[in-house]
Amino acid sequence: MVIKNYFLMLKKLDKMLEIKNISHTFQTGRGKLDVIKDISLSIQDKQFTSIVGTSGCGKTTLFKIISGLLKPTQGKIILDGKEITKPGEIGLVFQHYTLFPWQNVLQNVIFGIDDKKSVKEKEQIAKKYLGLVGLSGFEKNYPHELSGGMQQRVAIARALANNPKILLMDEPFGALDTQTRSLMQELLLNIWKKEKKTILFITHDIDEALFLSEKVYVMGTRPGRIKDLVNVNLKKRNFDLKFSDEFLNLKRHISYVIRGESIKAAQIGLQNPRENAIKISTLPWPGYAPFYLAEAKEMFEKEGVNVEILSTENDTDRISSFLEGRTDVIPLTLEMAWLCNQTKLNSHVILVINHSRGGDGLVVNKEIKNVKDLVGKKIAVEFDSPVHLFLVYLLNKHRTPLNKVQLVNMKCADSGAAFISGKVDAAMLWEPYLTHAAKSKHAKLLVTTKEEPKVLLDVLLVRKELIQKRRQDITKIINVWYKSVDYIKRNRTDSLTVMANKLGLTVSEFSEQINKVKFMNKNENIKMMNSKLLIEFFNNSRKLLSDYKNIKIKSSMSELLDKSFVRKGK
Repeated sequence: MVIKNYFLMLKKLDKMLEIKNISHTFQTGRGKLDVIKDISLSIQDKQFTSIVGTSGCGKTTLFKIISGLLKPTQGKIILDGKEITKPGEIGLVFQHYTLFPWQNVLQNVIFGIDDKKSVKEKEQIAKKYLGLVGLSGFEKNYPHELSGGMQQRVAIARALANNPKILLMDEPFGALDTQTRSLMQELLLNIWKKEKKTILFITHDIDEALFLSEKVYVMGTRPGRIKDLVNVNLKKRNFDLKFSDEFLNLKRHISYVIRGESIKAAQIGLQNPRENAIKISTLPWPGYAPFYLAEAKEMFEKEGVNVEILSTENDTDRISSFLEGRTDVIPLTLEMAWLCNQTKLNSHVILVINHSRGGDGLVVNKEIKNVKDLVGKKIAVEFDSPVHLFLVYLLNKHRTPLNKVQLVNMKCADSGAAFISGKVDAAMLWEPYLTHAAKSKHAKLLVTTKEEPKVLLDVLLVRKELIQKRRQDITKIINVWYKSVDYIKRNRTDSLTVMANKLGLTVSEFSEQINKVKFMNKNENIKMMNSKLLIEFFNNSRKLLSDYKNIKIKSSMSELLDKSFVRKGK
């Protein structure tokens, strides 16, 4: 018992800095804004830990709270068992050098040393750390006589000279050029090894975080949360490390997580829509991007209809909001349209908006040769989503029982991250996540909707009550869709820029992904509404739902589909 308590005590002491359930809310002109929420993490003694995340995710707010410069709305910062409520035992290094221009280098470093020490002791300590950062001989120079990198070295020396228990650094090399930044990273790494300091490093640079750290926390956004923790078990920290397979694999994993958060941050939540607006519920999928273009180009206003595009991260939330009457119009696949009308016919399909031709697919480890090889494998998939149904279709087609694979329920973005990091063997994804995951070194696309083009067809589903009350407005929304699709054809460069920005993607990324989706214009809708192909899609979707959880759809195609809007469209 004594030995057990001893080791428990050592373990407790090893946790130098504890961040417990930290949340912070700012009061703005529009009300409260949650910047970070429920962040908890532990920084071990003598450990180099980094926090990465997109701009605006709350990294700097967290930095200020940890340092004692800002009081959190909720939670505590514990250093060696004591709560931090004001600046003190933590050394701070900011992105901007914060040196006193009227003092020379030696005087700037001395400023950070405890006043209880004598002048001679202060000078000895200051010179020691100036030597450590490679600035011996520059003691009498002033900040304006130094380069940016040299000024940051002075700032680091000043922070170390006070012998802080932990060194907290907020993007300290962000303002430096690439070469100087690389040199400063190596310098900091050497200082850490020599001084055995505990360092918490905040950065948006993934390469920098991986090169320096033993652990990397990845922050999500809106509000900022800890999204992932990556243990960095890389031995040799030198220039060549950044080109190793291990380094690149970790970088790809973190990049994917951050990219998913960037896409999420670009979306508008389902709360607080405009009064009397027809609410269209979307999600980050290139097939719905013409709605974002129409909004940006004020096409709804020009058509004379009050519409608000509301976006969320996943299908479950979208469909729930539609079924609960919080949204009025929802683009989704035929299968999902049937599910929304499973118990009672409360809505109608009025338009075909896009056809997935490679935009959804199954990415697998390279050793998996076919669908039957998935037996016994872990597959990440967002349950009750179109790609979940697509997976059921593939397994049934290849006579592979569903109970012979291990399904792991994850949001689409998280599914891709789990695959990249090797936590699962395969993942069912849609764009923009599919392309990124497929670029992993161990990945290959096993099958997509390009090879299976008659599975996923996106339609526009409208609440029956809205059709009865605001039929003219619904017709206007359809006309806006046609105009948006036509605008894309006539002004491709401008369109891609607008839509890519809305999805949190680069134009080159979006250009690659949009080619995997066919947008349906007016003529194509008129042709589709009277085609055998649409009947085939309807029949396939009903069968797929029968195979998936044995759902039997009683309604007929003619009951669900309202063709009158396509016939009457301008």
